[in-house]
Amino acid sequence: MEWLIEFRRSAGELSSAKPLVATLATVDAGGSPRARSVVLRHMGGDGSLWFVSDARSDKNVQLAERNEAEIVVWLPEAREQFRFFGTVDRLGAAATGGVRLEIWRQMSDASRALFFWPAPGTPRTQGDAAFPATVDAATAPPGTFETLFLEPTQVEHLRLLTHPHQRRRWRIENGWEREEINP
Repeated sequence: MEWLIEFRRSAGELSSAKPLVATLATVDAGGSPRARSVVLRHMGGDGSLWFVSDARSDKNVQLAERNEAEIVVWLPEAREQFRFFGTVDRLGAAATGGVRLEIWRQMSDASRALFFWPAPGTPRTQGDAAFPATVDAATAPPGTFETLFLEPTQVEHLRLLTHPHQRRRWRIENGWEREEINP
């Protein structure tokens, strides 16, 4: 897939040494847009984008109700933006191995600890002891740890280094053929 080659060229391989932060957009129960930053942890050979989330978070509830989402990656050094639209699937506690466990082990001790904290977005009534600072990789992931992956059905690429700017779109329904579109 041409778009996958372009993205990998621009972003480089995903690695824990240089996290790739993206914006995930979902829709809440009232139909309002919701956006937040996520760290892309893995890219599948099929172009799926993998990230993690707490099963108790608003984003997980929203994605359970409506699994369509968009991920936007801005690459400031390259002055390029990639937009991935598709459906998001979740791997929870029932998925005991594979990519979910690999990602868990690759995360930092501090990132793993977040999944043992009280539920996100709830009133803070606990003391600091309820918020462990680190959890080592040998600890099994808790049930709150979910790995999510977006399977793109449409990808857009905007390059701002050219004049005029260059914008392309690929859609699965068109066999991933490139379309040149106006920026």
